[in-house]
Amino acid sequence: MARITTLACLLLAASVLAPGCASGPSAPLEMAAPASAEEARMQDAIRRDPENMDAHMDYALFLIATQRGPEAEGEVRRVLKLDPDNALAHQQLAFILDAQGKEGAAMREYRRSVELGPEQPDMHWGFAGFLRDRGDLAAAEHHLREALRLQPEHVEARVDMAGVLLLGDRYVEAETEYRHALRRAPDHAVAHRGLADVLDAQGRTAEAAAERAAWERLQSAE
Repeated sequence: MARITTLACLLLAASVLAPGCASGPSAPLEMAAPASAEEARMQDAIRRDPENMDAHMDYALFLIATQRGPEAEGEVRRVLKLDPDNALAHQQLAFILDAQGKEGAAMREYRRSVELGPEQPDMHWGFAGFLRDRGDLAAAEHHLREALRLQPEHVEARVDMAGVLLLGDRYVEAETEYRHALRRAPDHAVAHRGLADVLDAQGRTAEAAAERAAWERLQSAE
């Protein structure tokens, strides 16, 4: 996730759109050689329709998943050039900036994603994880509760809520949330591990051992 350079202005594979760079929908699209047939299909979709926001967003998510942050940032910023109010793009840019250690910039992008998508549970869920990692448990809980209000069966938000409650030593509430998540997703490894920690904290060692065994079984199966 490199600093903008002259070369980065020329190559999408390392670009961050900025004044002076060739940018915007009319700019020639230069992309790194595809590493797979799936990537080649995504690049072809962008070349056929450079203003297709969904194509850019799909490719950005692919690049994030394959840990190619500089290229992902270029794609996300292209989406934001086409649609400055795209909540998902702001959220994904926040994720990328956080990985670069740009905490302040990431915070601004996460806030913007929630402002633009207040009724989208994933916007609250993503911001909550960022806040939890910085020790702001109250704010993280607020956004997780909002995510669950909007989508009560959001399993990942439910598991993260349990984790926040566990960090706050609220064991009974955390147990309730973990068990709720496991009813929906019985093979959720993180939920089993978290529940084991909650039960250990309450002195329920036999139950905790059973949950830890379930977590180990699921981990070994991956």
